[in-house]
Formats: sequence, structure tokens, C-alpha cells
Amino acid sequence: MREFTRTEKETAMRLIMDRISYENEGMMKTSSAGVSMREHMDFIESGWNIEYNKNRITLNGEEAYKIVRKYSSRKTNMQYRQLNPHLEYLG
Repeated sequence: MREFTRTEKETAMRLIMDRISYENEGMMKTSSAGVSMREHMDFIESGWNIEYNKNRITLNGEEAYKIVRKYSSRKTNMQYRQLNPHLEYLG
């Protein structure tokens, strides 16, 4: 199993942050992933897959990274907002 290259890690973090923005703010989200279709397709074609519900990133079906989520300590609009996560290598 191999680690991310720099561009793959940046793409993964942008996709995760886009998902978090949608979960925090819904359809009124203010940010977008900023990932071009080419970067997204390169990410998928190289075998990486982000499984948001299971908090993991897999490479060809094998678990490679764990998404460690963090939440704010105060409620905003009746919910605890998600903050920037970090990725933990499981290699």
C-alpha cells in the first residue's frame, strides 16, 4: 500500500472539506471543492475512494487512511459544526 502524493492529498482534503461544508450549511454552503474534473478523475482512476459514512479512504478496496473528524464545542444553529479533519495513515 502506498501513501498519497501531494496532489492526491490536496484533492482528497478539498473533497472532504466540500462534503463538510454541505453538512454544516446545507444547500446554502458558501464554499466549493475547487477540484477540477480532471483532478477528480485522476484521483478515482488511481484507485482511491473516499467513504464518508465509514470515515475512511481506501486504495483498491484496502483501507489506507482514517478520517479523524473534529467538532466545535458550541452549538451553532442547533448543531455542532464540523471543523477541519485530519487524515491518519494506517499503512
